[in-house]
Amino acid sequence: SFYPVTAQVHPFVGRDLEMAQLEEYRDAATDAVVRVLIDGEVGAGKTRLLTEAAEAFRDAGDLIVGAAPHPSGAPVPYGAISELLCGLLDTQRDGLSALARAGTFGSPLALAGLTEVLRPEGLRGTDGESRAGAVAAALATAVATARERAPTARVVIIVDDLYACDGLSVEVVEALPRLLAGFSVLLLTADVHHEVRRGR
Repeated sequence: SFYPVTAQVHPFVGRDLEMAQLEEYRDAATDAVVRVLIDGEVGAGKTRLLTEAAEAFRDAGDLIVGAAPHPSGAPVPYGAISELLCGLLDTQRDGLSALARAGTFGSPLALAGLTEVLRPEGLRGTDGESRAGAVAAALATAVATARERAPTARVVIIVDDLYACDGLSVEVVEALPRLLAGFSVLLLTADVHHEVRRGR
């Protein structure tokens, strides 16, 4: 899992340009969603860059939540999304279950998405269809709730090694930006073997 740490053994050097670019993207994520893909080979320092950015942005007043592939390496359905929901709602998985049982989590679609994260079933009556759209609605609801905890009202969502996350989590990350229009959100993902791109 991705957890920003405050002390690194080795000094962070040679990444001033990348950090400055991330600061610009952060500034652009004011009343807007900005998605940034950090691309590089395995071992190129993507995780360290994300960690340093997370620390800097947290110190500047943003709410930081992060996730990564399941530690087992298995494609646990919605594994990264569950981790993000827990971080956004400041709870553990039991807390997510309590919210689902209470039935008061945002819209009916968001509630269905939260339930799907806890018990992935897909769409009944369809073969191979996911509920990623509903899960994205649940994640957007959690962002709307969580931003109140940030002095800047900005939420920075980090998904490290997105390429190694389960396919359902990837679907949700791809769907999320269009559900957050008007929110201050910086979505940082790390991947390999793609061209660097930024989206809004």
